Amino acid sequence: MRAGEVCVVHLVRAQNGIEPLIQFMSSYHKHDAGMNHQVLFALKGFRGEMVDAEYEELLSVPGARRFFLGDWGFDITTYFRTVRAANTHRFFCFLNSFSEILADDWLLKLYQASVSRSAGIVGATGSYQGFHRDWKSIPYKDIFFSRSNWKRKLLEIPWLEYLNEQSKRLYFPEFPNPHIRTNGFLIEREIMLAFHPQMTLTKRRSYSFESGRKSMTRQVLNMNRSVHIVGRDGSVYDIDNWKHSDTFWQAEQQNLLISDKQTRRYQAVDCRTRKVFSRYAWGQEDGSNALRKNGGPNGEMNG
Repeated sequence: MRAGEVCVVHLVRAQNGIEPLIQFMSSYHKHDAGMNHQVLFALKGFRGEMVDAEYEELLSVPGARRFFLGDWGFDITTYFRTVRAANTHRFFCFLNSFSEILADDWLLKLYQASVSRSAGIVGATGSYQGFHRDWKSIPYKDIFFSRSNWKRKLLEIPWLEYLNEQSKRLYFPEFPNPHIRTNGFLIEREIMLAFHPQMTLTKRRSYSFESGRKSMTRQVLNMNRSVHIVGRDGSVYDIDNWKHSDTFWQAEQQNLLISDKQTRRYQAVDCRTRKVFSRYAWGQEDGSNALRKNGGPNGEMNG
C-alpha cells in the first residue's frame, strides 16, 4: 500500500479557538495510526490564509498539507471541498474539530475494516436515532438541544410545536434509523463524490446529511455497500450489532475509538441522565429486534 492511499483530514476552525486543536494534536501524537497516511488540515476561517505562531507549531506534522477555506457551510461541506481538491488519495478519514483519538492503530483498524469487507463507509460511532413517535414521553428532552430562550418560548406555542414536529418527520425517518456519525469516519473518495447533496448551508441540512432520509449511510446502503462501526479493540460491528459495541452512549463507552463533544457530554452526566441519552440513541428494546420489526438494514432504511 502506498503512503498516499489514505488521507486523514482534520477540520480546524478559527472560531473554535486553539484548545480543540491542542486536544486533537495531543491525541494524534500519543496514539500511533498504525499505517502510513497523509495529513491534511482543513483550515476554516483563517484570514489571509495565515495562522499564528501557536497554530504553526501545532500544525508542524511532517508531510502535512494545508487547505484554507472560508468560514461558511458546515463540516460536511468542508469535507466535500477537501475531497475535490485532494484528488490523489483513494481513502479519506475525516475527523471534526472536536475529535480526539483514543487508541493506537486507530487508522489501521478503520482501514482494515473497510478493505476486508469492501465497506462503503466505516465509522467510530453510529446511532439508531430517528424521529420518535413517543418523543414527548422521553424525559428531559431539552438536554439534547441548546436552544435560545426565544426559540424555546416559540416552541411552546402549540401550532408552532406541531409544525416543528411535522418538519422533523419530513426530513428524518422514524426510529430505528441507523446512521454513521460524522465525527470520525473513513470512506473511499469515489463513494464520497457520488453523494448528494454536497453543500449544506443550514444546520438542519447538515443533520439531514448525517441522519436524514437521504443520509450518507442510506446512500451507501443503496449502493449495495456495507456500513460498519469499528471499536477501540478492533472489533467490527454490523448495523444490527451497533447497540452492543460499547461505543456511542452505551455503558462507559469503553470501546470508543474516537471521541467528540457528544461522547464527552455523555461521560460527564449522571447515571440517570445517561439512560435518557441511551434511550434516545438506541431505544428501550434490543436494537436488533427493533431493526427486524422495521425491515432490517436491507428493508425500510433503504427506502
